[in-house]
Amino acid sequence: MDKENHRKFWREAMPEILKAGCSLFADIKPAGRCYLAKSVGIPGIKYAVVAGTSSSGKQRAVRVEVVFEDGDEGLNCKRYNSVKAKEKVIRERFGGKLYWNEENGRKKYKICAEDSPFVSRNDNHKAVARWLGENIEKLKSAVKPYLEDLD
Repeated sequence: MDKENHRKFWREAMPEILKAGCSLFADIKPAGRCYLAKSVGIPGIKYAVVAGTSSSGKQRAVRVEVVFEDGDEGLNCKRYNSVKAKEKVIRERFGGKLYWNEENGRKKYKICAEDSPFVSRNDNHKAVARWLGENIEKLKSAVKPYLEDLD
Protein backbone atom coordinates (compact mmCIF):
# COMPACT_ATOMS: atom_id res chain seq x y z
CA MET A 1 0.00 0.00 0.00
CA ASP A 2 1.13 3.52 -0.65
CA LYS A 3 0.72 6.44 1.78
CA GLU A 4 -2.73 7.44 0.62
CA ASN A 5 -4.00 3.86 0.78
CA HIS A 6 -2.59 3.54 4.32
CA ARG A 7 -4.42 6.72 5.35
CA LYS A 8 -7.63 5.42 3.82
CA PHE A 9 -7.24 2.03 5.51
CA TRP A 10 -6.69 3.57 8.96
CA ARG A 11 -9.58 6.05 8.53
CA GLU A 12 -11.88 3.12 7.72
CA ALA A 13 -10.34 0.88 10.38
CA MET A 14 -10.44 3.28 13.34
CA PRO A 15 -14.21 3.01 14.02
CA GLU A 16 -13.96 -0.79 13.95
CA ILE A 17 -10.91 -0.80 16.22
CA LEU A 18 -12.87 1.34 18.68
CA LYS A 19 -15.90 -0.98 18.40
CA ALA A 20 -13.60 -3.89 19.26
CA GLY A 21 -13.00 -2.24 22.64
CA CYS A 22 -9.67 -0.62 21.88
CA SER A 23 -9.40 3.09 22.66
CA LEU A 24 -5.58 3.15 22.62
CA PHE A 25 -5.39 4.92 19.27
CA ALA A 26 -8.52 7.07 19.54
CA ASP A 27 -6.51 10.31 19.69
CA ILE A 28 -4.14 9.43 16.84
CA LYS A 29 -4.67 10.91 13.40
CA PRO A 30 -4.05 8.22 10.76
CA ALA A 31 -0.86 8.88 8.81
CA GLY A 32 0.44 7.38 5.62
CA ARG A 33 2.28 4.57 7.38
CA CYS A 34 1.52 0.88 7.71
CA TYR A 35 1.17 1.17 11.50
CA LEU A 36 -0.30 3.12 14.37
CA ALA A 37 1.69 3.32 17.61
CA LYS A 38 1.12 4.64 21.11
CA SER A 39 3.49 4.86 24.08
CA VAL A 40 2.83 2.45 26.94
CA GLY A 41 3.73 5.31 29.28
CA ILE A 42 7.39 4.35 29.50
CA PRO A 43 9.78 6.15 27.14
CA GLY A 44 10.96 3.86 24.35
CA ILE A 45 8.17 1.27 24.66
CA LYS A 46 5.02 1.37 22.56
CA TYR A 47 1.99 -0.61 21.51
CA ALA A 48 1.51 -0.88 17.74
CA VAL A 49 -0.96 -2.23 15.22
CA VAL A 50 0.46 -3.01 11.78
CA ALA A 51 -1.14 -3.71 8.41
CA GLY A 52 1.71 -4.59 6.11
CA THR A 53 4.00 -7.53 5.50
CA SER A 54 4.50 -10.56 7.72
CA SER A 55 7.42 -10.80 10.12
CA SER A 56 9.20 -12.88 7.50
CA GLY A 57 8.52 -10.18 4.90
CA LYS A 58 7.10 -12.76 2.52
CA GLN A 59 3.36 -12.07 2.60
CA ARG A 60 0.70 -9.55 3.61
CA ALA A 61 -0.20 -9.70 7.28
CA VAL A 62 -1.55 -7.77 10.21
CA ARG A 63 0.22 -7.66 13.56
CA VAL A 64 -0.13 -6.31 17.04
CA GLU A 65 3.10 -5.52 18.84
CA VAL A 66 4.79 -4.29 21.95
CA VAL A 67 7.94 -2.58 20.67
CA PHE A 68 11.03 -1.85 22.78
CA GLU A 69 12.77 0.88 20.78
CA ASP A 70 14.64 3.25 23.05
CA GLY A 71 17.80 4.85 21.66
CA ASP A 72 19.79 2.77 24.17
CA GLU A 73 20.09 -0.80 22.88
CA GLY A 74 21.28 -2.05 26.28
CA LEU A 75 18.16 -0.65 27.94
CA ASN A 76 15.93 -2.17 25.25
CA CYS A 77 17.58 -5.55 25.75
CA LYS A 78 17.28 -5.35 29.56
CA ARG A 79 13.60 -4.40 29.44
CA TYR A 80 12.75 -6.96 26.77
CA ASN A 81 14.52 -9.77 28.63
CA SER A 82 12.79 -8.79 31.87
CA VAL A 83 9.41 -9.17 30.18
CA LYS A 84 10.49 -12.25 28.21
CA ALA A 85 11.28 -13.99 31.52
CA LYS A 86 7.47 -14.10 31.92
CA GLU A 87 6.91 -15.47 28.39
CA LYS A 88 4.88 -18.53 29.41
CA VAL A 89 2.50 -16.54 31.64
CA ILE A 90 2.13 -13.79 29.02
CA ARG A 91 1.36 -16.33 26.28
CA GLU A 92 -1.25 -18.00 28.50
CA ARG A 93 -2.84 -14.65 29.39
CA PHE A 94 -2.86 -13.67 25.70
CA GLY A 95 -4.43 -16.98 24.72
CA GLY A 96 -2.58 -17.47 21.45
CA LYS A 97 0.75 -17.67 19.72
CA LEU A 98 3.21 -14.84 20.30
CA TYR A 99 6.47 -14.16 18.50
CA TRP A 100 9.40 -12.82 20.49
CA ASN A 101 11.51 -10.92 17.99
CA GLU A 102 14.97 -9.53 18.53
CA GLU A 103 15.95 -7.44 15.52
CA ASN A 104 19.70 -7.65 15.77
CA GLY A 105 21.50 -4.60 14.50
CA ARG A 106 18.35 -2.46 14.68
CA LYS A 107 18.25 -1.95 18.47
CA LYS A 108 14.62 -3.05 18.43
CA TYR A 109 12.83 -5.84 20.26
CA LYS A 110 9.20 -6.89 19.76
CA ILE A 111 6.50 -9.10 21.16
CA CYS A 112 4.04 -9.80 18.32
CA ALA A 113 0.89 -11.65 17.41
CA GLU A 114 0.27 -11.99 13.69
CA ASP A 115 -2.55 -12.93 11.34
CA SER A 116 -1.13 -13.83 7.94
CA PRO A 117 -4.37 -14.81 6.21
CA PHE A 118 -4.87 -11.05 5.85
CA VAL A 119 -4.50 -11.61 2.11
CA SER A 120 -7.76 -13.53 1.93
CA ARG A 121 -9.59 -10.73 3.78
CA ASN A 122 -7.87 -7.82 2.06
CA ASP A 123 -11.19 -6.43 0.90
CA ASN A 124 -12.75 -6.76 4.36
CA HIS A 125 -11.18 -3.91 6.31
CA LYS A 126 -13.78 -4.25 9.06
CA ALA A 127 -12.73 -7.81 9.89
CA VAL A 128 -9.05 -6.84 9.79
CA ALA A 129 -9.67 -3.81 12.02
CA ARG A 130 -11.65 -5.88 14.53
CA TRP A 131 -8.81 -8.41 14.67
CA LEU A 132 -6.32 -5.59 15.33
CA GLY A 133 -8.49 -3.97 18.03
CA GLU A 134 -9.27 -7.22 19.84
CA ASN A 135 -5.74 -8.52 19.74
CA ILE A 136 -3.91 -5.34 20.76
CA GLU A 137 -6.19 -5.25 23.81
CA LYS A 138 -5.42 -8.89 24.60
CA LEU A 139 -1.69 -8.24 24.18
CA LYS A 140 -1.86 -5.11 26.31
CA SER A 141 -3.66 -6.99 29.09
CA ALA A 142 -1.18 -9.86 28.96
CA VAL A 143 1.95 -7.69 29.02
CA LYS A 144 0.99 -4.61 31.02
CA PRO A 145 1.61 -6.04 34.52
CA TYR A 146 5.20 -6.84 33.54
CA LEU A 147 5.80 -3.46 31.90
CA GLU A 148 4.76 -1.71 35.11
CA ASP A 149 7.76 -3.27 36.87
CA LEU A 150 10.23 -1.73 34.43
CA ASP A 151 12.13 1.43 35.26
